[in-house]
Amino acid sequence: MLEGKFRWVSLSSGKPPDASNKNASVANEPPGRPTAKPAEVPAVPVEPRNDAVESVDESRTPPKVNKALEPQEDSPFASHCRSDGPIWARYLDESEIEDKELTEIWNNSLDSLLVFVSGQSLWKRVTSNTPMLQAGLFAGILTAFLMESSKELKEDPQEHLLKEILNTLRNTSDTSTFELEQSSLHINVLWFTSLVLSLISALGGVLAKGWLAKYNPATRQVHTGYACERHLRAARAREWQLAPLITAIPLLIQVSLFLFFAGLVIQVSHQDVRIWSIVVLLVGSITLLYIVGTLLPWFSPACPFYTPISDFLPGLAAQSQYRDGSMIFQGTPKAQISWKDHLAGYLTTAGRFWEQVRQKPDKVILQAQILSSLIANSANEETIGEAINVVAGSKRTEELRRALIQAGSRETMYEKLQACVRMIPGLPKETINSLQLESLLYALLQIEQPLAVDAESANHLPYIPLLDEGKCLRRWDDFEPHLHALVFSLRVHILVNCGRDDHREKWKQTKENLDQMASSGFLPHIKRVLFFAALRGFLVERPTLRITCGHVLSKLLFDVDKRRKIRTPASMINTPKEGFLAFEISRIIGQLCGSDDSSSREISTQLLTRCSEYGNLRYLFRMALPEVVRSLRNTNFYVRQDAAAILLKGNLHVEFSGTTPPIMQSLVDLLNGDSAHARSEVVPILTKLAEYIEPRDAIRTIIPLFVNLLEDPNLNVRSETVPALGSLAEHVELRDAIRLIIPCLVNRLEDPEQIIRSRTVDVLGKLAEH
Repeated sequence: MLEGKFRWVSLSSGKPPDASNKNASVANEPPGRPTAKPAEVPAVPVEPRNDAVESVDESRTPPKVNKALEPQEDSPFASHCRSDGPIWARYLDESEIEDKELTEIWNNSLDSLLVFVSGQSLWKRVTSNTPMLQAGLFAGILTAFLMESSKELKEDPQEHLLKEILNTLRNTSDTSTFELEQSSLHINVLWFTSLVLSLISALGGVLAKGWLAKYNPATRQVHTGYACERHLRAARAREWQLAPLITAIPLLIQVSLFLFFAGLVIQVSHQDVRIWSIVVLLVGSITLLYIVGTLLPWFSPACPFYTPISDFLPGLAAQSQYRDGSMIFQGTPKAQISWKDHLAGYLTTAGRFWEQVRQKPDKVILQAQILSSLIANSANEETIGEAINVVAGSKRTEELRRALIQAGSRETMYEKLQACVRMIPGLPKETINSLQLESLLYALLQIEQPLAVDAESANHLPYIPLLDEGKCLRRWDDFEPHLHALVFSLRVHILVNCGRDDHREKWKQTKENLDQMASSGFLPHIKRVLFFAALRGFLVERPTLRITCGHVLSKLLFDVDKRRKIRTPASMINTPKEGFLAFEISRIIGQLCGSDDSSSREISTQLLTRCSEYGNLRYLFRMALPEVVRSLRNTNFYVRQDAAAILLKGNLHVEFSGTTPPIMQSLVDLLNGDSAHARSEVVPILTKLAEYIEPRDAIRTIIPLFVNLLEDPNLNVRSETVPALGSLAEHVELRDAIRLIIPCLVNRLEDPEQIIRSRTVDVLGKLAEH
């Protein structure tokens, strides 16, 4: 279900929508409404392009498709992931309520542009509550003042005529020009600016009304396409800062009012001081109240008094709502960021914003964001449960995984997982809701399991205390048996992502349960999930986790399909790293051969023996042989014994001929070394190699070394060498060389040890038969 036949790398590529679905989508369009065209993205070519066909006609290129969430056919929750599923209707119902509440708040804000004008309520009942009429009321009052103040911008014609008449009667000439008073200039600048701002706010109010009408259109369709369109509108509204823009419209009329007050103070400054004092007192009081109302929410969270400027105060948004801290995650404090980093972050964000708003996202991205927001933010438990079912039944995509992490759905689902299991000290684990628990496990695997075994994007996720003692994920084998594989896989991915190792509590019981789980008759998609998790856990350097996952892998290799998955690593990792995966697996298996831990060596022996038995996995055995031979030099007797057992049990086939020279040289070095234990282990291995034709020429050249071993002071070396020579004589190619050392074997009849003499007699008897 989660990995789609292990093509994790290619799951994110879109598929052409089915024609029937496309026609059904068009049929659902309301009459007279234009059909929304899906965003077009370049299709991913299946085969690499050839330089010889670069000039192919564009009409032959594959059609562009719009990726969307697809159901995982073999998942028990695949039926929930449909384009007409109930989750999209639930989302549209909840979003419609939210949109109506939000647009109503915004409309009320626009309709209250001039609540400070006396008699406004009566005037609003007369008008149609439009911002233009409200702003026009203030503009009308302001215009009356401007008609009088604008006269002071130029000389009065009557005064100018009287001055001319007076100069004529006096027979004098007046060369003085009209000089504008600075106070009149300031007054008119303030009042004309106030008038322009009030008219701009009225225009902004009319435009905002249209924006809100388009933001919340009337439709009763419940198809996934309409849900995506609604979510995209909401996302674009946040990206383009629609809410701050609407907040700024009433702010303009308030700014224009204070500009009018400033001009009024200057206007009455030439009047009687008592009039000026009263005006200044009133304007100063209202200004002070406005400032206090602006700052009160910053000092007192949830204060009922605020102004549009309050929304822009730094740190106010963090105090406006309570944040429910997650009880199951352990985060790390954020480091202080310098102003250079802030500036670089703003520039990066601006560039990303510009690239993002220029294109329409794929449907799969919008669907993933919808599901994530419902899981993290919905107040309806049924809606959350249905969204989790859709996630559980979907094919794995990186878009869905990223959206679930960014929206905080990971925390919500782990909290629900904890609620589904009742943990009482001293009593078995009790499952409260088995069906919801299964869907939660599938959905959490969508987050924890990456698309590729070697993916690094999944690492460094917050640690989950549910793995601690007494929590529901401490052990996987105390869940119901049909959930063992899912819980085991989830634990493995969590440990890898968090950089932790597994515990070894009740290891004997755990090992038995691992055997039962790996050999159980799970459905194919569950086995694929288990195999992917075991392979990923085996590749990380966590000793206990590697042993556990290696044990599961050794059992799963009985499955032909799983052997094929390892043989074709492109289905499990990024294509450029196919050879890297094979090398890592063989290197780790070889390193486990030299481990001082007996469980690690047991796993290595099982894996290598299984790989040597199947033709499509023998390359892993071949690549691990140098590490196995190197383990023969280990000072630990049990390490050498297990390494020799691997080489003796392993089926050395003709495809290993390319590795024979370096292995032979290592074995010869061990024969010439100082370790008697190593020499006694190498002799039967060389005898085993002689069973195959390819290494016999190399073995013929080292038969003289066997002669020297007949004189070795160590009894074990001599007891292994004598029967080895008899076995080598069974091969026709080696008989000439064996014939030359018969006198040396005869000398062994005088060996002080009875076992050597008896084995020599048996070998000479076999040689006589040839």
